[in-house]
Amino acid sequence: MKRQKGFTLIELLAVIVILAIIALIATPMIMDVIDKAKKGSAEASMNGYVDAIEKYSVIGQLDAVTVSAGVYDVKETNGENANFLKNVDVKGEKPTEGWVAINNQGYVEAAALKFKSYSGAPIVYVKESVGKAATKNADTILTKPEATTGEGTTKTAIEVALENAKAAIGQ
Repeated sequence: MKRQKGFTLIELLAVIVILAIIALIATPMIMDVIDKAKKGSAEASMNGYVDAIEKYSVIGQLDAVTVSAGVYDVKETNGENANFLKNVDVKGEKPTEGWVAINNQGYVEAAALKFKSYSGAPIVYVKESVGKAATKNADTILTKPEATTGEGTTKTAIEVALENAKAAIGQ
């Protein structure tokens, strides 16, 4: 009788167990790399969106269109402020929710935006720098800041927005 060549059941099970252990170790690492890539993409989209807003406001000033300072809500659909963000032409992804604070020179002071491609916390922008995702106050940071009065001081909506953005990223 001729002996058949092949693997035994034990050998096959040993190989499967080793492959399963490797997969269990590698999966979290791969998921972390994917999450970092999505966050980086959202940060790049944030920079592109802020640049597009500033360019749009400068072009508007050249065309004698006044861009009023204030805090603009991305989801706003009614009023004169709604058209401003809708008309901004941006390459890449537009945010799904959040706000942008623009000063009277047309520059973005602060922003907190959430992008569809990144399901993590909102990405926060503070004067020329993109901050880390705002894990603290992730729900409240997306709420459009309003002007406040308290203890004899009055703060504009832009000042409140800047304070909220700095607090969200720990500056």
